[in-house]
This record gives sequence, C-alpha cells and structure tokens, in this order.
Amino acid sequence: MKKSFWMKGLFHRSLFAFAIVGLLFSTGCSDDDDDEKVESWAGNYKLKKAMLTSEIDLGGGIVIPANTDITELIEQALFSTIQCNDPDNTVIELREDKSLYVSCMGEDKTLQAGTWTEDIEEQTLTLNLNPQVVPPDGVSLVVHEVSVSGDTLSGKIIDMPMSKELIGSLLPPGVEIPGDAPDVFLVTFSIEFTKL
Repeated sequence: MKKSFWMKGLFHRSLFAFAIVGLLFSTGCSDDDDDEKVESWAGNYKLKKAMLTSEIDLGGGIVIPANTDITELIEQALFSTIQCNDPDNTVIELREDKSLYVSCMGEDKTLQAGTWTEDIEEQTLTLNLNPQVVPPDGVSLVVHEVSVSGDTLSGKIIDMPMSKELIGSLLPPGVEIPGDAPDVFLVTFSIEFTKL
C-alpha cells in the first residue's frame, strides 16, 4: 500500500513537472518571432494622405476643422521646389546613408533635400529639410507614433509651422484670413506614406 501511494505521488510530481516545462516553453515562444521586425525605415516613399488632427483657429470666427484633408497643402509645402512632369511621380528618398532626397520617379530630376534620422524604439522619424526645400530657413519635421503596416508608413506631425498663405489655400473662395492673423500657424496632422 505504501508503494502504491509513493507511485501515485511520483506520478503526480512528474505530471506537475511536465506541466511546468510545457508552460515555460509555451510562454517562452511567442508569436512576436513571426512578426516582421523593422530595422530601418530607409526607402522610397510617396505621400499618400495628410489629415488635420486638430482644428486651426484663424481668428474672426474662421476655423478649419479637424479631419480636413490637407494632402495637397503638404505636397505644396514639401515638394514645390521640384517640378515633376507628373506631380504623382514625386518621391521622398530616405537613403541608407541618412541623406534625404526628393525626386521624380521615372524622370531625371533629383534634389538633395536634407537628412533624416530614426528611432524605431521611440517610433519617431525626423526629416531635416534644408532651406532649398523649405525656404527661408528649412525645417525639421518629427513624425511621432510611426507605425508600418504592409507598404504604409504612418504617423503624426505635431506643430508643423505653416505660413498663413498656405493655410489660406484651405479656405473656400471668398473667405479670407483675418488681417491680424499671425504669419505662421502651428499645424498638427496625421500623415501616411506608401513605400515603393
């Protein structure tokens, strides 16, 4: 009878040990290993979409609401110095050497536009655009909350300075920015790029 009790105890201890080992292996192996790990955001990108995430108050009761599509405005602000035969061919090149170029896909037009840096763990991408691209002083744009899904890189730009002339292009005909409005507005928007 003692032997049977001892055998039952051994059986239960063995079963418990196998359960612990199985638990360790199942928690040690996660599905994260199957996910594609992003090591760099280098590559060629086309601007896909830009949307205001907060309203722009121009004063005098004139407000540009959140969720306004500002894709054309951002294209104008970033790509006006390079004239592609087809504007849809405008590409941002984030090169491996951390240089940033704007070019025309399928055309022999390339402009050295600045530099770029990335912090994948912090999910930030910084585009340092030189004065040739964004006169008169250039600008550093920090894309926050960067995520990659398939061929789409998306994020949020917080407080990008934009001239009142650019902002004015968002207004309907006949509506003007008040005369006492500041020369520059800080604009926050979501942005999406398609990787080519």
